[in-house]
Amino acid sequence: MAKGLRSRGHLKMSEKIHEIKPEFVKKFIPEKEDMKPGILYISVEFRVAIQLCPCGCDRQSVTSLANDKGWGLTISPDRKTVSLSPSISDPVCKAHFFVKANKIQWC
Repeated sequence: MAKGLRSRGHLKMSEKIHEIKPEFVKKFIPEKEDMKPGILYISVEFRVAIQLCPCGCDRQSVTSLANDKGWGLTISPDRKTVSLSPSISDPVCKAHFFVKANKIQWC
């Protein structure tokens, strides 16, 4: 087992990702092998945001930004800071967090 990983693949709280960087992409979903931890890939054209789960489980976390889904994405004018609402949760790995001004706020 990799150092710092629990048996379910989660990182300890001190090792979880606590900050993300937005990256605007043209294609719909990057290939998993091309994704890096701590990057929130955003496709405005396809209204989706995707990242590797910041808990360290290596699952892809996909957020639809379609208005009918109730999600909101706030982008700063310089496109360097983003927030997502409401919170993001994964029923498999049990991660639950907010993205506020590029910070991961764990629940």
